[in-house]
Amino acid sequence: NLQKLYLPFNCIKEIGSGLAGLEQLEVLWLAGNQLRSLENLVLPSLTELNAASNQLSSVVGAFDQLPQLQSLNLSGNRLCSFKEVLDLSRSSLTALSFADPDFGENPICSLCNYQTYVLYHLPKLQVHDQMYVDAEAHNMAQAAYAQKRLYYNMHIKTLKRQSGDCLRAAKVIHEARCNTLGQDLSAAARLLRRADAFRQSREKNGGDEADPAEYQDLELATRRLQLCEVEL
Repeated sequence: NLQKLYLPFNCIKEIGSGLAGLEQLEVLWLAGNQLRSLENLVLPSLTELNAASNQLSSVVGAFDQLPQLQSLNLSGNRLCSFKEVLDLSRSSLTALSFADPDFGENPICSLCNYQTYVLYHLPKLQVHDQMYVDAEAHNMAQAAYAQKRLYYNMHIKTLKRQSGDCLRAAKVIHEARCNTLGQDLSAAARLLRRADAFRQSREKNGGDEADPAEYQDLELATRRLQLCEVEL
């Protein structure tokens, strides 16, 4: 019939099955340990959990078996993503701390729009980071989130339109370069054929010196091939 259990600062590294069967447990403190996850928490009556100052980098899905959880302290861990908040939005938390003066804070607290995001997704919160939250704060968070969502949606549409324009422009440039390259290669091929015709004619007539036109064609063909190599 245990209802409260305090195990802070005991160098605990994992929960294991040590808490199995504590169906009446309402308060659990695991602060100041070495926990890397909160797996195996199946406590149907738990209303308060303090897991501050551990080594938690993610708690997604960790509270699915805690249907009565109302107060949660995760300060002083390594949580750094808004996905943690999104996962907690399925709960009925009234008190949540990612930071407090005793245990420090998580990297998530430094993210832009942190407080707005938390209050928007957890409308039942009355205490956030050890500070009381009133209805006005929730209303402000709702309004700010709506404005930011509108702004970001418009920004995303603008970026999509700009990226589409860039891709179309790149395609036009690519096609133009391919056409130019094809024309240069065709011109070089014609010059080489003409130079070869000069050579065959010279050899047939027993001439030793090349015609200046033959040298000119070879030089022009070389230049065009060099330009093609640069384009490639």
